[in-house]
Amino acid sequence: MKLLDLSRMAPTPAKGQATRRPLRTAGSPASTMRIVDICNHYTDVGGGVRTYHLQKFKYFEDKPQYSYALIAPGEHNGTRDLPGGRLHYVKGLPVTAKDSPTGYRIMMDANRVRRIFKMECPDVVEIGAPYTDPWFAKLAKLYCDPLFVGFYHLEFRDAHIEPWIHDWPGWARTATMGFFDWSLRFLYQKNMDATFVASECVQEDLAGLGITNTILTPLGVDTDRFHPDRRDEGMRRSWRAEPTDRVLLHAGRLSVEKGTNVVLEAVPRLLEDPSVHIVVAGRGGLEERVIAMDHEHDRFHYMGYVTDRERLGAIFASSDAYLGTGPYETFGLSILEALSSGLPVVATDHGAGTELAVNSSAGVVFTAGDAQSLVEQTRELLGRDLVFLRKRARRFAERNGSWTSTFDTMYLHYRQLLKRHRGEKVEPAFTPPPAVRPTLRPVPAPAHLR
Repeated sequence: MKLLDLSRMAPTPAKGQATRRPLRTAGSPASTMRIVDICNHYTDVGGGVRTYHLQKFKYFEDKPQYSYALIAPGEHNGTRDLPGGRLHYVKGLPVTAKDSPTGYRIMMDANRVRRIFKMECPDVVEIGAPYTDPWFAKLAKLYCDPLFVGFYHLEFRDAHIEPWIHDWPGWARTATMGFFDWSLRFLYQKNMDATFVASECVQEDLAGLGITNTILTPLGVDTDRFHPDRRDEGMRRSWRAEPTDRVLLHAGRLSVEKGTNVVLEAVPRLLEDPSVHIVVAGRGGLEERVIAMDHEHDRFHYMGYVTDRERLGAIFASSDAYLGTGPYETFGLSILEALSSGLPVVATDHGAGTELAVNSSAGVVFTAGDAQSLVEQTRELLGRDLVFLRKRARRFAERNGSWTSTFDTMYLHYRQLLKRHRGEKVEPAFTPPPAVRPTLRPVPAPAHLR
């Protein structure tokens, strides 16, 4: 990691000298759009937010018309040069979220953030979390007049706030949620020019809170890394799975928030079918229970925390169906990765996973938090034509899973918003491609129901 001394990179200008000092690379056009993201949800440990930002760096690698930087919490201050931009770490306080792995931090050094904004002087600031991010982002106004947009990455209202105050008296819960809802409206509706969301259900939920400046922009997937051709028969043999056996996969943060507890509760009944194997990958607060389950059942296999993305792609492709049990998903990136790998999915009836299961026509939906419903719907899925569903799942991902399309659409919106922000003439609103293009042919019913 290359660490830079920011204090030496942006000297104080002489009196009357402009403070805007864009970091232009050689040959870059003067019209470069300068984008800075600030996001406390980012961690080098992993997760969907990290994937989102790393894909941004990849997107910007061959786009000199953009300058991109990410401000994120870290153990130490420093800047890491990446092919697509710069990753500025701001030393933050470690935080422990319920059932979450370590690695999350909250940025607290406002002065360092100020220096970064002075150096970058962005045209657009994207705010990724509602903690210190919005307040620190306003420091950019000391040096430039940026457009402020938000990206609603996490359904923290339902996933974090409500569980935290669950045991409080009724009046206290009502007052707390009322204040929190007001805070969301203040942050996203009053202080941002637009709020990007990745699913229709989040867009509807925010509209119910009075946040109507939303733009639907579904996320993408690496369709090469998560591809059916990565199926590894040797890996299946290591799970002691026969060619005709069916492997169910659950991957990600092992937590109640992601529904891992429902998977564990359903394991004994799912394994009543001798052809079923269950594979779990990830880490989190329920890891000890997952390890105990691995010791208890021969057809339950715990892969640990998989850092090698190539190996993770092989794990997905070597499975036969995906258990996407998180009820608070704002998009369900792991579910789209499963569809891209050719896996039909079992998703909850709450959250964005429902949309992916329904729109792909390659999944079923169970009642969130209900292990019996999970068992019943999984069995129903396994009774269908899995070969057909694998093709249907992959087709949906190919039609909807382009990161390039995601960011192309997002930055077209940026340019329109910037013109409006600067008082320039706004061109007639462009018509982006449909946010979601569902598959059209219905899934065939199981043979015994025809």
